[in-house]
Amino acid sequence: MQGLFGGIWYRSAVELKGDKILPVPPFEPYNPFDLYKSASDVRQGERSLYLEFLAVDADKPVEVVNFCERFGVLGHAEKTEEWLDGEGGQPFRGEYIVHFDPKSFTNDKWIKRLIGKPATTRFPPEVLCLPQTITSFKAQQAVLRNALTPDHATFSTCSPSQLKDVTRSFINNFLMDSHVQPQLNWNVQEDRWELVWVSYDLFGYLFIMLMLDLLGPGKVLSCPRCRKFFMTASNRMKFCSPSCYGVFKVQKYQREKKEKALAAQKGKKPKATKFTGKKK
Repeated sequence: MQGLFGGIWYRSAVELKGDKILPVPPFEPYNPFDLYKSASDVRQGERSLYLEFLAVDADKPVEVVNFCERFGVLGHAEKTEEWLDGEGGQPFRGEYIVHFDPKSFTNDKWIKRLIGKPATTRFPPEVLCLPQTITSFKAQQAVLRNALTPDHATFSTCSPSQLKDVTRSFINNFLMDSHVQPQLNWNVQEDRWELVWVSYDLFGYLFIMLMLDLLGPGKVLSCPRCRKFFMTASNRMKFCSPSCYGVFKVQKYQREKKEKALAAQKGKKPKATKFTGKKK
């Protein structure tokens, strides 16, 4: 899949001050789709960028910092919205992202190599340098998680087809609101057409990758044991790793053994007390 799609985002070192994640120049441009792994491309130990994002434990600041330094911040956080946490089901106030045109901070050489034509050279504007927060990072995880598996109490009575409609609505609405644009481009160097995606932030690229996976031959599943999302092309694959499968089997065996012991204990009749007629 690498090389078939083009996009641009920036990564840099970051500083953590309280809840704020502060990008620190200089900014390095890169193509997020270089980190996209479809089910047919993925190898052991690899996963697509949006799965890397969902695997971050946002309660551990060091994991959030590591992600942002590897891939960049998700986008400019400014507008406050209320999101539903897909795991706990409790609403909380989180910051959503405001989008901006990436063409305003593109790099000539990078864009020329990416889409075959130069762009106006400008450094990333101040808007990219404004702080994101760990709170907004958690909120954006909840949004993407709900798009994958709507598990909030609101959707508990939905049928499988209704859940698919919820996923469709989540993804379509986000892509439209984010002004994500696919653009066709002729790659002169490689003599072929390619699809260039214009997204105003990294979070938009994550949704594009999710959309491509849902359209492809693979499946995005949630591991029954650790609850992490993973991508597979096999109908037999149910767990994200052999270790998770092994632990799940052991836990299942121990649980069933305990249930059988309790059932056997309940099935035993209490010993009858003999009455001799004698008073104590």
